Amino acid sequence: MRGIFAPSSSCVRVSRAPPAKRPRPSGAEASTDPDKKGLTGQKLRIFQYIVNNSEPEVGVDIREVKKALNGDSKFDADIAFLTDEGHVYNTHDDDHYAPI
Repeated sequence: MRGIFAPSSSCVRVSRAPPAKRPRPSGAEASTDPDKKGLTGQKLRIFQYIVNNSEPEVGVDIREVKKALNGDSKFDADIAFLTDEGHVYNTHDDDHYAPI
């Protein structure tokens, strides 16, 4: 015959260890400015240029952005990142971008 389970009248306390502390960001990473959307470096400069120089519904020609910012070898990859992450989008053709 199996034993009968009877709840205990004592309380059981469960405690958790505090969450591990993450290192605090410093320098450019420390900014919480919502206008920066977590972007840094060339990605941030590209985004800000597009925001400040886009024509409504047309956007700005990406060649203009690259020339104005002296875009480096990662420029095309940075534009792809900004597009993939939903920061900018193509407007009427593949060369014009506007902020979202």
